[in-house]
Amino acid sequence: PPSHVRITGVGESKQDLIETGAQLAGFAAALNLEFEFHPVVDRLEDVRLWMLHVKEGETVAVNCVLQLHKMLYDATGGALRDFFRLIRSTNPSVVVMAEQESEHNDAVLEKRVSNSLKYYSAIFDCIDSVFPLQSHSRIKIEESFGREIRNIIACEGLERFERHVGFDQWWRSM
Repeated sequence: PPSHVRITGVGESKQDLIETGAQLAGFAAALNLEFEFHPVVDRLEDVRLWMLHVKEGETVAVNCVLQLHKMLYDATGGALRDFFRLIRSTNPSVVVMAEQESEHNDAVLEKRVSNSLKYYSAIFDCIDSVFPLQSHSRIKIEESFGREIRNIIACEGLERFERHVGFDQWWRSM
């Protein structure tokens, strides 16, 4: 095992990053692992290499979970391409990417509504079968998905940041 692990978390909420760092520190302590968390409060497209504090000779892993779809606002793909260049410049040993497999980035509102209805009805059916109606966890999950749905349906242009696309488009981008 490594003697030391340093994680750089990037996000727009300082509070979320602080909470994440505290959870990771607790996990590292349980493993008796020396740990350092470095929060970067910024949008992904505004992150620069120097902000990541990558040191020569260290092993780098990049974990992008449910964040890259927010960079699809640019029809030319420039923001996403620049971010992928940034990732490549760190010479990572592994890159983990997880995104929703759905089509919520259509310019036509009716298609976004239809695709969202199919996608989220399956998710809410799953939530309904797992969590009791008054569960605190269920309420938080439903609120989170509710914000996504509202953004997909009610927002246009730069105001719409929930822009999920299918696997084929991610494959081409990567």
